Amino acid sequence: MDKINTMTFDKTMKIDQWDKQTEIFGGHLDPVYRDLDFCEVYYIAGKGFAVLNFKPRYALYDRLNIPEIQDVFVLHDHRGQGIASALIRHCESCVHDGDMVGISVPVSPEFGAAQRLYYKLGYMPDGNGVSYNREMIMHNSSVKLDDNLCLMMVKDLK
Repeated sequence: MDKINTMTFDKTMKIDQWDKQTEIFGGHLDPVYRDLDFCEVYYIAGKGFAVLNFKPRYALYDRLNIPEIQDVFVLHDHRGQGIASALIRHCESCVHDGDMVGISVPVSPEFGAAQRLYYKLGYMPDGNGVSYNREMIMHNSSVKLDDNLCLMMVKDLK
């Protein structure tokens, strides 16, 4: 496999760009990314991955040309080792056009650690409330609490 955009953190975390030809993470990575030319998948072998989407569906990010970091995933046995932070920082370093990057986090309690991490890394809510499946939720609406109900956050990279 070709190693593209390789970056090393603390001499133990080598981040590679997925070549989209091989299967990684046994079903945890949505196969839809294989066909999306505007998404890059970065991974630390056997530990975790993150997707950088340069054409996100979320209307605000699309209108302002803000890329979105999506599907940050670390295998359970490797959590708490800085892998998610390294992947997110790597995605940020790959944003060359523009000063902002977005990230979304589900609002259910299972994602509390991710919510705290994104805040710690400098992400702030975008001020538009929550979205469901990347569509803004209007006041007094009823929605299902699942992985698609997200708080959209942004970070100024300047």
